[in-house]
Amino acid sequence: MKTRLTDISLFLLFCFGLIAKAGATVVSVPFEIKDGLILIDASINGERGAYIFDTGSADILINSGNHNGSIEMITTKGIVSAKEIDITTIEIGELIIAGQKGLQLDMSDLAPNVHDHDIKGLIGWSVLGDRAIIIDYEERVIKVNQKHLDMTREELATKHIMKLNIDYMLSDLPVVNVAIGEESYNFAFDTGAAANVIDRGISGQKKGWFKSKWVSHNLSFENGTRLKNAPMLAADLSSFRDELKSKDLHGILSVNGLEADIVIIDRSNHRIYVIWDKDKLSGGAYASK
Repeated sequence: MKTRLTDISLFLLFCFGLIAKAGATVVSVPFEIKDGLILIDASINGERGAYIFDTGSADILINSGNHNGSIEMITTKGIVSAKEIDITTIEIGELIIAGQKGLQLDMSDLAPNVHDHDIKGLIGWSVLGDRAIIIDYEERVIKVNQKHLDMTREELATKHIMKLNIDYMLSDLPVVNVAIGEESYNFAFDTGAAANVIDRGISGQKKGWFKSKWVSHNLSFENGTRLKNAPMLAADLSSFRDELKSKDLHGILSVNGLEADIVIIDRSNHRIYVIWDKDKLSGGAYASK
């Protein structure tokens, strides 16, 4: 058997290229959110329906209870079996992608509520290659091949934009730097995670953390943004980290957990932008610097 691992000025906005027009054709894909998951309408091998869109996965998964799995998938929920299949076509809005490999498995092993939403499968980030995307949680639309914001200067002035540099990729997961107190940690950035997660294993470095399953911490980022009292789920990520062959992965930043309004992921330039309304940050669950 083989194993498969699944406050920024307008001047800076121009410098970062956030409002510069992109040359490639933009594909808009509506989505909805169910239980923290991004669901899009797509078709894989002619099977149209709801698919999870997950920038934290490198795989294409097809939900099926009938398969003779010869592949072991290592997940945070343990080991599940899967079967490799050929993907002839994937249709996401007007985007058509051919010649991919996928895995067929019972996805209830990964997400117990998958059958409640009649989910056909999961489409991972690798399908899009290095295409830049905007995930607009306010408008509920994903824009592929776009890295600029369709906003006026007045509208942009109402937003807080946090720029993150992608330090490296780990099994198709962008990894960014997060500071908690005086210590810096590596967090994977994942649109498919329902909550922020921090590894319980690093609790030995900070006495008094993890007295309960849910914790909150002040998070600091390289552009000066600080998020106060960010909720995080304390979990043992040691086995998951071992399988990813990364001793330095300390947690997961979830877009859902950050309550972001818009996220721009530009892998070719190694950047992520997380965007909130300033009023939301000042009066909501978090407070920014």
